[in-house]
Amino acid sequence: MKQYDLIVVGAGASGLCAAIEAKKEARRRKKKLSILLIDKEKYPAKKILVTGNGKCNFANRNDSLSFYYGDKALIQAVFSRYPISQVPSFFLSIGVPAMDDGSGRLYPLSRKASGVADALITEAKVLGVDCVTEYTARDLRKTAEGYSVNDEYCSRALILATGSRAGEGFSDCRTFSFLQELNIACQPEIPALCGFALGSDYTRGLKGLRQICEIRLMGGGRQLHREIGEVQFNEKGVSGIPVMQASLVAGPVLQKKQELFLSLDFLPEIPLTDLVAALEKQARRCSAMPCERLFTAFLPKPLWLYALKAGGWSAAKPLPMEHSALQKLAKHMKFARWAVTGLTSPAQVMRGGADARALYHNLQVKNRENLYVCGEAVDVTGACGGYNLMWAFCSGRTAGGAAAAQLLDKQAGSSNNYAENQ
Repeated sequence: MKQYDLIVVGAGASGLCAAIEAKKEARRRKKKLSILLIDKEKYPAKKILVTGNGKCNFANRNDSLSFYYGDKALIQAVFSRYPISQVPSFFLSIGVPAMDDGSGRLYPLSRKASGVADALITEAKVLGVDCVTEYTARDLRKTAEGYSVNDEYCSRALILATGSRAGEGFSDCRTFSFLQELNIACQPEIPALCGFALGSDYTRGLKGLRQICEIRLMGGGRQLHREIGEVQFNEKGVSGIPVMQASLVAGPVLQKKQELFLSLDFLPEIPLTDLVAALEKQARRCSAMPCERLFTAFLPKPLWLYALKAGGWSAAKPLPMEHSALQKLAKHMKFARWAVTGLTSPAQVMRGGADARALYHNLQVKNRENLYVCGEAVDVTGACGGYNLMWAFCSGRTAGGAAAAQLLDKQAGSSNNYAENQ
């Protein structure tokens, strides 16, 4: 078997950062470490290329931990070592200038995800990281000397950065198999940042429509999530950023087979009383005209027709004159409600992964020398807006830096308990 000091399985965002930081830690100490990156894809960083619709929203100026789901102590520990605020300067140091889209979301100046991927790959090569691609790691084992991959490569330390099955073309990801084979406790895999499939009463005629809505996710008699943004209607249900954010909350509830409902306000900028008044005005002005086109300046026609049908009113008839009938119609525009029956693919990320309780704060597996987990392989998930990539970068650097430090401390004869002291 070919021997290395450190093997990183997975050459995505977290794996590349782990290898880079390990090499940099060795350089800071004026030492050398041999590092191998392994990836089953033809080219490293494949997932980066599709982030942000190919533009790669790789960071966000808002560094609140409220945008993350998972063990807050672990998340805080990682970002204390490699702060979110320093992600832009890290990328600038490897040749990626950032631009702010005005909302705090940062993109490479080229607005091309390939620029971020190329910079990480180039930095790893410049630092002397070996990389084997189109190579599937099937068998990871603990050996007397460290770890082996397929009985072909071996190392003193191993970092698992294998990502998740989220996205198209990643269904063969073996992260959970590896976690089980290495006896690392994990939380179940749940799709996240994805759309909702809605109940049988959902109107497929809304397919293709986009509308700024306020969404409310309801379960157990209470509101679980609320957000305003563009909702995209499709054949099975809805998607769009506010729905994707809500899916972070919906996934665990659906997994427990509990009831969930999605409420949509098609006109969040107009209070219910004002909407009823506008309907009354139209009803008086056009008392003899079919109402099919009477409110399409307020709502796209498919949504208006949906509200009429849901309110039990024919589009071929004039608007009702009664206040109660118009209030009922307005409520169907402000409180459209469907049962959430499932999550739709593809998911951008997956919740679940290595349990935080199985990891030290430097992402070393507890009671397992020189074994680390980072990126999506850890049970930490971020909201839309670059948060998952920032976790990948910072957790990768945390694992890489810690692995290198532990290896070099051992070479120097240090007997300190590195992981326990972190």
